[in-house]
Amino acid sequence: MNNLLNGHYYQANAFLGRRFAEHVVLGLKKNIGDRELYPKNLLEKIGDAGLWVVEDLPGKLWRGLKDPRVVTLGLTALALLGASFAFYPITTLALVKTAVALIPLPPLWAVKFSAYIFTVGLIISGAARAQGRFFNTALMEAFYGRPKQVPQIEEQKNDKDVKANHVENDIEAE
Repeated sequence: MNNLLNGHYYQANAFLGRRFAEHVVLGLKKNIGDRELYPKNLLEKIGDAGLWVVEDLPGKLWRGLKDPRVVTLGLTALALLGASFAFYPITTLALVKTAVALIPLPPLWAVKFSAYIFTVGLIISGAARAQGRFFNTALMEAFYGRPKQVPQIEEQKNDKDVKANHVENDIEAE
């Protein structure tokens, strides 16, 4: 079975830091490999939705800011402001100060509370994604490179039984 941990196999007796890092990758990393055989459960989908703000939104905003229409609009506004300041510096500066003064500032408690809610939401979303993945036994076995059944153990038991029968037969033959 092909594992999702880039060819590395989970070892229960490995260094604690390595095991912890592998569990963090399984629990929190956005893309952990091919998921066609292992669909997401509801808990993992909830976690993905909560983490969308930090995983996907910045990329979408960056692509939007690189859009030529947005760049053209921003440079046009900057050029107009520069031309106004070059020819009418006192009037332009007074208008800019007035416009900035009209922007309402939220109170400090609102900023602090919003940051708290955002942080708690990210923690809960990360935990939901991790728990959703940890509840998916087939995904964990594939991620850590463990087959569903270990045929080697049964073969070893059969080999021991065969060896025991040979020993018994050898003793009886003597």
